[in-house]
Amino acid sequence: MILGVVLLLFLGSLLASIVGTLIAAAIRSKINYDKWRKQLKNVPYLDDQRNWLGNHLGRYAAKRAVQKLDASHKKYGETVAYMLQDRPTVSTLNLDIIKRVVLDKANVNINRVQMGLPMKEISQNCIFTCENDQWRRIRRAFAPAVKPVRFRAPNVVMEVEQSINKLVEAMDRKFQPQDGTDKQQLTVEFNAEDLIRRYSLQLVLGCFYKQYDLVNFNLDEPCAWVKLVDGGLGELRGSFFFHLALIVPSWAGIIDWLSFNFHPIGYWRRKVLDFIKQQSILGLEARKQFRELKSKNQLDSDSKPLDENCFRLKDGTLFKRNMIDFIVDQFHAGKISSEEYFHSSFLLFGAADKTASDCLVFTLYELGVNKEKQDRLRESIRKHGIESEYLAWFINESLRLNPPGPIGASRTIVEPLDLEEFGYKDSILPVGTLVFTTTFTIHRLKKYWGEDADEFRPERWANADKFHPCQFMPFGGGLRGCPGKEFALFEMKKLICALLERYRLECDVKEDIMEFDSPLFIFNIPNTPLFMKFTKITNP
Repeated sequence: MILGVVLLLFLGSLLASIVGTLIAAAIRSKINYDKWRKQLKNVPYLDDQRNWLGNHLGRYAAKRAVQKLDASHKKYGETVAYMLQDRPTVSTLNLDIIKRVVLDKANVNINRVQMGLPMKEISQNCIFTCENDQWRRIRRAFAPAVKPVRFRAPNVVMEVEQSINKLVEAMDRKFQPQDGTDKQQLTVEFNAEDLIRRYSLQLVLGCFYKQYDLVNFNLDEPCAWVKLVDGGLGELRGSFFFHLALIVPSWAGIIDWLSFNFHPIGYWRRKVLDFIKQQSILGLEARKQFRELKSKNQLDSDSKPLDENCFRLKDGTLFKRNMIDFIVDQFHAGKISSEEYFHSSFLLFGAADKTASDCLVFTLYELGVNKEKQDRLRESIRKHGIESEYLAWFINESLRLNPPGPIGASRTIVEPLDLEEFGYKDSILPVGTLVFTTTFTIHRLKKYWGEDADEFRPERWANADKFHPCQFMPFGGGLRGCPGKEFALFEMKKLICALLERYRLECDVKEDIMEFDSPLFIFNIPNTPLFMKFTKITNP
C-alpha cells in the first residue's frame, strides 16, 4: 500500500514536472517569438508559427530536411525567418549577408549553434559545436594533422593507395568466372555506396588508427564496420530522442544518458568511442617503448639512430606515425582535455568517413550518367594524373550539385546586423540569431550559376575567379570551414584516377537522386542505393 502511494506520488510529480517544463517552453517561445517578430518587420516567416513549442525547424530535422528548406525559399524568398527552439533563426540565400557574417566578421562570428541534442556531452566538447576560445584551442590541436604536408607524406600516400588496391582487388574478384566456366566477365554491376563506404572506412581506420584489417572487402558479405557506422547515423533520422531533445533542450542531459545506454545511437557511440580510446592507449604504449628503445640505443655505440616516425615495437609490429599521432601528441601534452580529444575524434571519425563517401558516391553517379565527360576526364587523367585541371572541375561540379554539408557555414551572430542595406527595411537581426547558409539551394541559384544551373557542366569552373566568395561552400567557409577539406579532395582524386584507369562506369539516371534525408543538416542518407555497371578497360 505504502509502496503504491510512493510510486503514485513519484509518477504524479514526474508528470507535473513534464507538463510544467512544456508550458514554460511554450511561454518562453511565445515571448521570444513576439519580440523577434517586431525586429524583423519585412522578413517573411514560415507559415507554421502556430507550433506552440516554437520548434518551427523541427519538421526540418530529419525527413527531407533539405528539400523542405529549399521549398520554403522558393515560396517566401531568399531570406526566411523562423524559430529554432526559442532561438531566432534566419535561413538566407543572400550571399552578401553570408559574406558579412561568415567572412567579413570571421573572427567575431565563430560559433555555430548549441542545440539540445541527444549527444549533449559530445556537442559541448567537440570541434564541431564547441564555442569561442575552447574551439580555437581544439582547432589548433587538430588542424595540423590534416595539412597537405601530413597526408601527402609517403606513409599516408601509401596507405591511401593500399586502401584503393584492396577495393580494386575486391572488385576484380567479381569479374572472375562465376558460373563454372573459364570466361571472365567484362561488365559487373555494383552497389556504388557499398564500395565507397568500405573504401572510406578503410582510409579512416588505416590513416588515422593504423588498423588495416577491420574492413571486410568480401563484397558478397556485409561489412560489420559499415553496418555499425551507417546504423548509428541512420538512427538520427526520425529518432524519438532527437526530437524530444529539440522540443525540450533542458532535458538534453537525461536524454543523452538514456540514449547512450538504451538506444542504438548509444551503442554506436560506445563502440566507436571504445575503439578510439583503445587506439589512444596503443599510441601511448608505442611512445613509451620508443623512449625505452632510445635510452637503450644511446648506451649502444654501434646502434643505428632510431626514427621516431617509423620503428618496430617489442612484438615486432612496425609503428608508423601518421595523421592521428599529431593530435595524440597534443592530447598527451595537455593541450586538450580527454573529453575534447575523444568526443572531437568521435565526430571526426564519422565526418571523415561519411562526408568523403557522400562526395564520392555522387561523383561516381555523375561519371555514370555523363559518358562523354567521363571519357574527357579519363584522357585528362592519363595526361596529367591527379593534378588534372578537369578532374578538379569535375569534382567541384559534383560538390556544387550535391554538397555533403547542406547548410554550409551557419553562424550565430554576436553583433546586431541591420538588414536595411540588404533590402529589408526596419529589420535587424539581434545578437544570438542563428544564420543558416542553405548551401544546397545556393549552389543551384540561376542568379549566380546561369540558366543551366541544374545541369552538370564542369566547364563552368574555367571562370571560377569571377564567382562570389560565398557562391560555393561545400565544405563551409570562414574560420570554421572543414579542416579535412584538402584530405577529402585528395582521397577522392586518388580513387577516381584509379577507377577510371581500369573501368568504364555506367548507370541510368536515378529519378530519386534528390530524394535523401539529411539529419542535423550535416550528411545525406539516400532514398535508394545507387547501382552502377563497371566495365573493364581491355584496350586503354
